[in-house]
Amino acid sequence: MNYFQSFSTLWFMLWMTVSYGQGGDFLTLDSDSPQLIDQEIHLLFHIKPGYHIQSNQPEDDLLIPTELLLEISPTVKVEEAIFPESSLLQLGDSKLEVFDGLLLIRIPVIWEPEFNNEKVELSFILLYQPCDDRKCYFPRKLEELLFLSFSK
Repeated sequence: MNYFQSFSTLWFMLWMTVSYGQGGDFLTLDSDSPQLIDQEIHLLFHIKPGYHIQSNQPEDDLLIPTELLLEISPTVKVEEAIFPESSLLQLGDSKLEVFDGLLLIRIPVIWEPEFNNEKVELSFILLYQPCDDRKCYFPRKLEELLFLSFSK
């Protein structure tokens, strides 16, 4: 076998090994989300049992933080997303700040004067890195486009 064939075979085997087990839905948006409660948009996510995602403020710079990117109709302004307190997960000698189970992200809303009880378009991307107790998977993103009916 020549160098190119050896390299190609090795690369294919490595790709298959890394790709295997990387799929799946680690996180889903709750079917009742979003909701407007006390001038906040509530987004509720379900993290698959047996998995966790890194917190939005991990202590280790090598870990990928969970991040929410938002776009919303111009007649509504939103403030910075409020993440819940993370859980501490002990793995060997490391303590990790993680989210698991249910993840509720709150987004404070400010109504612009021209807002008139209209339908609001909310687009978001949740960037996260799922892990289990043995390994972390490639970073993921959950993208949603929602149309919401709000009244002041």
